[in-house]
Amino acid sequence: MTLNQKVKYSQITALLSYLLLLVLLVVSTLITTLPPEASRGLMLAVKIVPLIIFLPGLLKGHLRAHIWLCFVVLFYFTRSVVAAYLTEGDLLESAITATTVLLFIASMMNVFWQKRTGVPL
Repeated sequence: MTLNQKVKYSQITALLSYLLLLVLLVVSTLITTLPPEASRGLMLAVKIVPLIIFLPGLLKGHLRAHIWLCFVVLFYFTRSVVAAYLTEGDLLESAITATTVLLFIASMMNVFWQKRTGVPL
């Protein structure tokens, strides 16, 4: 497999896992029981907006978007691991954890392979 193919596949994998993470976060917000004074919209915005910021850069394949996304995904990973532990391996939280791991690895490999092709930051 050539280096350009690796870059293409890692970008596709990162984008698909990114979209899956967004869907899983929306689903987890919608099925969560909240107190009456809590706002589902605000809760959803707090979960989704930090990820949506990176969408234009990911669609264009920019290295900096992948690098910064990896930093932000670490927060989602930490939250989902704690939630999965506290819910004794809830399927949704475990799926969010696995998706964050996949997204992190795909983005980091994309950065690694793009840098080897000579793409500047």
